[in-house]
Amino acid sequence: MLKQFKYLNEGQLDQYVAQVEDGLRKSSSRSKGTTSGKSGGLDVKVAKAGAEAATQASSVEEVADTGPAKFERLIRLVEGNEDTFGWIDVLQEADLAAARAGSIVDMSVELFSPDISKLAGAGGFLEMLPLARAISHMDPTSDSLMGLPSSDQLDTMEAFMKAIPNRIVQGEVLDMDWSKVAQLPANAPSDIEGEARVVGKVVRTWPSGSWRPLPGLPIISQMPREQRRAYERKGPENAAQRMMWVEGPALELDILAIYR
Repeated sequence: MLKQFKYLNEGQLDQYVAQVEDGLRKSSSRSKGTTSGKSGGLDVKVAKAGAEAATQASSVEEVADTGPAKFERLIRLVEGNEDTFGWIDVLQEADLAAARAGSIVDMSVELFSPDISKLAGAGGFLEMLPLARAISHMDPTSDSLMGLPSSDQLDTMEAFMKAIPNRIVQGEVLDMDWSKVAQLPANAPSDIEGEARVVGKVVRTWPSGSWRPLPGLPIISQMPREQRRAYERKGPENAAQRMMWVEGPALELDILAIYR
């Protein structure tokens, strides 16, 4: 079945193909040829002789080694050697339970953007800020006109929202209780929500009942290791904070490909 790639990390793909093939080719060539022949013979009473003339026409095509072509080749090379390369084709929950940091998982996922990313993204809080500031200044004697935050509070909220990675993508593994989360580069397409096939390297996993913050969140990602671990063990303190967390069983991925 032909694939429609919504996202493909070609730098990462080159690394994987180079390791499997012991090198990386830039292009490939293929030839096409035709052969025609003609023979004749004399009367057998005189002599047996033959002559044959042949002509051959051929052409060589140079084919660029594109990202989708390399991905298809990687799949073929890994097939039958999944254990060697730590590749897991997820068909049941036991497959995910066996995944470890460094494993590559290939699975069907329902993708969506977390609420906090939507607030920071197009049409969210940041785009509404100019209107909120204008309304808050309609009455100079009040910082809480219509229940809006004060100017100082709006400044703080703006700084926080601008630091939120707006390319975080979450997902629910189809027909399973597992979730996945990943952070895509800023230039990744935005129209990736919905059911898709996802291939990626596992960064970490956490079990049912545990919580981990969304990757790349400001302040949290800058915490010292021990402080961050203590913060993660505590989990969200209230329902409002849950939009910045992911409940297990779940895994964080470094995504190689998203396709349909």
